[in-house]
Amino acid sequence: MIVLLADSRPLFERPGATGIVPLPERDNDTGPRVAVYVGAASGDAPEYYAIFLSTMQGSGYDTCHMISSEYHEIDRDHLLQADLIVLGGGDVARGIRRMRDTELFDDLRRSPSRGAALIGVSAGAIHLGVVGCTPEGSSPGLGLVPYVVDAHAEEDGWSRLRACVEGLSSPLPGLGIPWGGGVAIESDGTLIPFGKPVAHFESHEGALTELLLFPRELD
Repeated sequence: MIVLLADSRPLFERPGATGIVPLPERDNDTGPRVAVYVGAASGDAPEYYAIFLSTMQGSGYDTCHMISSEYHEIDRDHLLQADLIVLGGGDVARGIRRMRDTELFDDLRRSPSRGAALIGVSAGAIHLGVVGCTPEGSSPGLGLVPYVVDAHAEEDGWSRLRACVEGLSSPLPGLGIPWGGGVAIESDGTLIPFGKPVAHFESHEGALTELLLFPRELD
């Protein structure tokens, strides 16, 4: 499962294995559960990692680790063992640039194939899309969800997201995640919005359509 959040509030409101913090099933359910935090977008700000640690309390994960932007060998070891990977907020362009400077980018892209769950918060959510919206326009993402993604920009009617979707040479839908909201994307592509309605945009033959995806409960 991949979860996109505009901010960290839902992590505090719905903690636990059946809430927003997924506890992935494993064939051999032994050994510690590992959760890691990627702080590339914030420049590894310790206060952001402290928020992550707070959300992990009582979540069922035994080991937590901060993945450094320098991506040392110990960081890679933890990432490759991680059951849960949280991509934190900050500056979208800085985050993706730091990931591409190391093996972190490719290792993150391979994470779902080995069963890891991912949560992106704010800039982290934007990173998970094929394209992410930034104040400068758009930025290539990790491509783990087949969308253009923007977060907490509902006050201006998602103008930046609209422009990104309309400006693409190949059609790609857009998801706008509002403050306090989020969407879980299951392995079969099913979208499960929660918290607040999520904006969904598509461009077809020059016409942009918008839908609101209303919340439903996570299993």
